[in-house]
Amino acid sequence: MSSSASVTVNDLPTAYNVGGGGSFCQGGTGVEITLSGSQSGVNYQLKRDNANVGNVVAGTGNAISFGNQTVAGTYTVVATNASTSCTKDMSSSASVTVNDLPTAYNVGGGGSFCQGGTGVEVTLSGSQSGVNYQLKRDNANVGNVVAGTGNALSFGNQTVTGTYTVVATNASTSCTKDMSSSASVISNAYPIAFTVGGGGSICNTQGGNAPSTAISLSSSESHVSYQLFHNNSPVGTPKNGTGNIIVFTGIQQSGNYTIEASIQGSCMATMNGSANVTIGITPSSFSLTGGGSYCKGGAGVSIGLSGSQEGFVYQLRRSNTNVGSPVAGTGSAISFGNQTLSGTYTVIATQATTSCTRTMTGSKTVSITNCNARVAMAEEVSLDNWAVVAPNPVGRHISVKLVDVANQRVDFQLLSIAGQTLFSHHIYATIPNLTENLDIATLKPGVYLLNVKTLLKTTTIKVVKPE
Repeated sequence: MSSSASVTVNDLPTAYNVGGGGSFCQGGTGVEITLSGSQSGVNYQLKRDNANVGNVVAGTGNAISFGNQTVAGTYTVVATNASTSCTKDMSSSASVTVNDLPTAYNVGGGGSFCQGGTGVEVTLSGSQSGVNYQLKRDNANVGNVVAGTGNALSFGNQTVTGTYTVVATNASTSCTKDMSSSASVISNAYPIAFTVGGGGSICNTQGGNAPSTAISLSSSESHVSYQLFHNNSPVGTPKNGTGNIIVFTGIQQSGNYTIEASIQGSCMATMNGSANVTIGITPSSFSLTGGGSYCKGGAGVSIGLSGSQEGFVYQLRRSNTNVGSPVAGTGSAISFGNQTLSGTYTVIATQATTSCTRTMTGSKTVSITNCNARVAMAEEVSLDNWAVVAPNPVGRHISVKLVDVANQRVDFQLLSIAGQTLFSHHIYATIPNLTENLDIATLKPGVYLLNVKTLLKTTTIKVVKPE
């Protein structure tokens, strides 16, 4: 036969070792698959459980990498000569294992506690055997790891303020997972002790509306609640602090009042001091009696009160200054005795067991006359010749001529020889040399003193009314 046939035997690709693989934690970046060497002109296909993974990788004459693999399985490599299509399975294989993360459970517990207390518990709603749990506060480890039991866990009471979380670590694979949620721990300082004030006497007035008073606290804190207590029993609802003074109004019961502060129902502290409230009665109103003028060096004139009440005391005052000691009420009129100092007198009544007070009605004036001063004699003018009584002795009237006195007020005051005021009278002199008649028809015969006074001068004239 003519012609011939040639047979060529092509070499298979060189066998290199598949390497890499291993295990990683779920959600991680995987593990690398490698080939220990390669040939130029040969393509290398990665397979997982005999199925192609990704594209072929061209040989370089050096080791090659198929990158990180994140799917579990057995990885092999098949080499194919790009020119002859001859193939060869590479030596060995690499396994990739994906390890499960610990199961996520909820961090619980926490809360607030009072400074110096035992703290609050931090818990985990569940756990797995073979998994360790690390408590963290603000991302820093707290205490030792706690081994999972398959049940809920407690990390005990925590006394440091912060945010608490838990990280779980599989003891075999070292895979970790942050547990769900977190717990806050707050250490509250006890409320500052401010001072209780207010209270006092509630003074009832007959026929009036029921009065009330107020209890106050010198200051407050905005995160604190304040409860008023009456004789150790709570009154009304708590008031929230404002950072300023707070006031409890509408107090109408007698007794002792205190205030207790708390933070969310705990960390209770009693405020400094207390306030007492008493229920009293406003004194009834009576009028002042007495007063008047008396001769210098005399025994003075009496000041009294038209009535009084038992259980009350009455303080005489002159020009807003106390005179003598208080006089106890008797249920009848009372006297403060003769007063020898000139001035305006008033009286303040006070209930003996409370601070309920009232100023009595009106006032009385005490004045002193110099009865021993030289006076004009009968049928004579005044000492400085501006007031004339004539005739003198007098009859049913005292006739007073005012010499060169015009366009001013003139006051007349007739006194007994003992200095007691018998009557007072005044006019406005519109013309000079005016004569004013003073009616004394009802006065008994005797010697009297007539005070005549203008804005700028005063005189006293002795007046005789004969039998």
